[in-house]
Amino acid sequence: MFRERLTDFYRSHNPACLDSIDEILEIFDGREEELFRVLEEKYADVHCNSQRVVNYYPPIDEPDIGGKSTIKGATRQVSYAEKCLRNINRDAESHNGVGVRNLTELHSFCNHAAEESAVLVDPRENSVSVRAQAEPLSKSDERDVLLLREENGKLKASNYALRCEVVVLKAEKEALARQRSGDEETMSILRAHIAHHDCVERELIEKISVCELKGKAVLSEHEFASIIAASQERLRQYYEDKISFMQMEIDTFYKHAAECMKEKDTVIAALKQLLPQA
Repeated sequence: MFRERLTDFYRSHNPACLDSIDEILEIFDGREEELFRVLEEKYADVHCNSQRVVNYYPPIDEPDIGGKSTIKGATRQVSYAEKCLRNINRDAESHNGVGVRNLTELHSFCNHAAEESAVLVDPRENSVSVRAQAEPLSKSDERDVLLLREENGKLKASNYALRCEVVVLKAEKEALARQRSGDEETMSILRAHIAHHDCVERELIEKISVCELKGKAVLSEHEFASIIAASQERLRQYYEDKISFMQMEIDTFYKHAAECMKEKDTVIAALKQLLPQA
């Protein structure tokens, strides 16, 4: 069932990969539905003239640390998380990996705030200085952290989808490489056939000439040359047409293969930008 479905899909979107359907299904054994989901998203983007390219935004300026409040002698910065959240929301909408960096910054901020909130008890109240329990985050900060976790989940899902698409592109690349090797082998076989038929043609011409001489139907040099020239021209025209047609098909195939390779390089480059930050 999956093989027929994948065959119909590639016949409509990428006929060059029809010869490698078995290998692609073997790679995604047990995950066929995931394969079709990735292919539909990939080729839907291609037909809509859109690319899975990570949009670039200029580096986000460091936010001004403001809204300071003093709690039991500890200074706490409260506006930084909100600004990081706004930056991540904008980055997530454009699939920008900068959101991961902002998420790391916010985690560092929360850890730093928790450390500063653990203050010492006033020595006048207790002769032994002890460290107070860390002050819990406010409701707004908890809401910000929850939203950031949701954005982090979305980024991980996007990263996983890109990984799946890279696997599909690698399988298609291998299919195109195998088909190219097969085409080159076919061209070599055709050239060998042409050389063989040239030899056969020369032998036939010699036999015809001998038979005509034995039958006392001697041809003039001009007639003999015209017969040879006409025969060679017919064979040359036949094989030129054959080779031209095959060359046109090969050029079309390699053009499509180059587009697939370019798309693969774009996706891998985008994935490499996300991986170090994840």
